[in-house]
Amino acid sequence: MMIETLKNMIWDYIKDKEVALFKIFSNEGEILYHRGRDVKGRTIVEGKGFCRSHCLEALKVKRGIGAESCLVNLNGNGFSESAQLLQVKQLLIFPVSVDLFFYLDSGCREPFREKEISELKILGRHFSRQINGIKRSEQGAEGICGRSEAAERIRSLVRKYAIVDEPVLLLGETGVGKNRVAELIHKYSGKKGDFVSVHTPGVSKDLFESQLFGHRRGSFTGAIADTTGYVAQAEGGTLFFDEISELPLPGQAKLLRLIDIKSFTRLGDAVERRADVRIVAATNKDLRKLIAENHFREDLYFRLNVLPIHIPPLRKRREDIKDLLEEFAGKLKGKKLGKEAVRVLLNYSWPGNIRELNSVLTRAGIDHNAPEIGSEIAEYFEKGFPFFDTVGGNGKVDKIWLELMNKTSFWNVIWEPFIAREIDRETVKAVLIKAYNEKGCNYKKMLQILNIEEKKYHCFMTLLHKYRILPK
Repeated sequence: MMIETLKNMIWDYIKDKEVALFKIFSNEGEILYHRGRDVKGRTIVEGKGFCRSHCLEALKVKRGIGAESCLVNLNGNGFSESAQLLQVKQLLIFPVSVDLFFYLDSGCREPFREKEISELKILGRHFSRQINGIKRSEQGAEGICGRSEAAERIRSLVRKYAIVDEPVLLLGETGVGKNRVAELIHKYSGKKGDFVSVHTPGVSKDLFESQLFGHRRGSFTGAIADTTGYVAQAEGGTLFFDEISELPLPGQAKLLRLIDIKSFTRLGDAVERRADVRIVAATNKDLRKLIAENHFREDLYFRLNVLPIHIPPLRKRREDIKDLLEEFAGKLKGKKLGKEAVRVLLNYSWPGNIRELNSVLTRAGIDHNAPEIGSEIAEYFEKGFPFFDTVGGNGKVDKIWLELMNKTSFWNVIWEPFIAREIDRETVKAVLIKAYNEKGCNYKKMLQILNIEEKKYHCFMTLLHKYRILPK
């Protein structure tokens, strides 16, 4: 049984009781999920609408109250003042993992029956096993494996946020694994609907509303058939907005409304539909800076930033590289990395992060002939992934690559400085080689990385020939 199923089964036991409450909170006092009676606040300390003092006592002992069974089972006697004010008939609190507690109260009409308590505890144990299963499986989850404190923090947040339904905002440079983390949150949530990914920069500004919500035939010129949008496709699941910073302001307003009212209307349709979707968004930009520049709505930022996860670049968690090398070992096609190869990989600055590491190992696995790879793995950086350590070397290539990943155009970050002689031909060629190899040695596909409009393709190719900087 998955988390979403278990949550629904637990709710089925108490939903018919008058003003009952099911709540999950962490050992840090965060209220992660609640269903039933209205609850105010995001933490146990500041929250209202539940028996707060008993939750605080459970947090204090870290095991719940009731020692042997780790279960709070109060039935009228020994109730706190808050429980008496709420007229709660019975309260259960028990831990379901080392960092999560269940809170269940029966409301003001009748207590739990013995059979209900027994079955709720069984469901709690199933939930506990599910959480522990997530811990085991995520150790090898691409993008968040590793022994660093940062990796463990990300894994902990993935476990917590899989339980809840509030929006999640994933922050980090290009290639750190934001998409993978979003997929894991969806997977562990157990939601029955699909994981639908929206590559925001690729969404037409004029057709965003149609693509998001769908449209009816004839609702605008060119609407020759009814369509479902991303929201309907993700019904009961997760809607992931990759590079949310690229969403135009009108689209931001429509997304904010979807999050707030949880309903939508297709273009050309008068029927309002409920939207049972979990929103996850990702960006490699500083949204607060974009807010100051009036490129991003502040209210949408605060709505998305309810549950943030910051994923550090690989160069700031180098202790995870060895674990990633083990995880990506299959990319080497049976070849082994020698000590010198590992040293080279550990000292590289990885401007493209985990995505770049994956690509380097893939190339080495295909191109290298000997059964063991040594320091010559640096050759693969020189061909398509220039090798510059964090101490010295041509740091301009790393800087230019990061600018490209942040959607700065080739003309601004490469061509203008080259013509002004601020960067030399070798630096330009190193960046072009990197883009050329990353896009499978396809010149047209290079335009995507270099942020060049397709109509400029012939101009681009002419310049490469004229200045003798062809990457091939």
